[in-house]
Amino acid sequence: TISVAPSPRYVVSVRRSLEAARAFYSRFCDEAHVLSLDPLVVRLDGFAAERDRAELLRRADAVDWSRSAVARDDDDQRCVSPTRTSSTAWLPADAGADLALRAAAVAELPEINAESWQLVWYRAGEEFKLHTDTQDAFNHLAPGGRLATLFVYLNDVPAGGRTLFPELGLAVAPAAGTALFFHNAKLPVLDRYNMTTDPRVAHSAEPCGDAADKFIATKWFHPWPYPDGPTSS
Repeated sequence: TISVAPSPRYVVSVRRSLEAARAFYSRFCDEAHVLSLDPLVVRLDGFAAERDRAELLRRADAVDWSRSAVARDDDDQRCVSPTRTSSTAWLPADAGADLALRAAAVAELPEINAESWQLVWYRAGEEFKLHTDTQDAFNHLAPGGRLATLFVYLNDVPAGGRTLFPELGLAVAPAAGTALFFHNAKLPVLDRYNMTTDPRVAHSAEPCGDAADKFIATKWFHPWPYPDGPTSS
């Protein structure tokens, strides 16, 4: 007899054409723009309705805002840094539940694999310099690293506040209800604990103009359930 090894199972789908990607992501919004296929960066216009955005901002009134932190380059420890000058609020797990389910559908991963919504408040002049949302050092975490990011602009910003992907030549202006979705690891991902960070998706949040604030809500998706890994599934 000849034994045949099972085919490797991708952790997330890999679409090979712009047409296939547009067709899939257009299910979730008014209009989908595949800004980059490899690495994947998608702009989802009209992803979050006004009621969804209002709920997230209302829930933020009941939690504490603190100075945003970053992960150190060599591990997953958090620290305050001059590279990130915004404020952050973590919402309860039940906040924005309907929007979280739609975000999971976009990511093609179970909602249990996602962190709760993180809200970020950028006041005039505040920024987040060039960074990636995951690091190879995150692979040792129980749920694995941050495989994918989806964030929603919660308000219009009259000037500044764009999200910049310099390696890809992309600049996305904030518009209320628009979402950005992108993969943080090189694809295909076959080993959930051995993802390689894709440096091409390094991005920054440029400062907002004078007298302008920007609010975003972010979901990060892991290859295993968050925060406990496979044992929580």
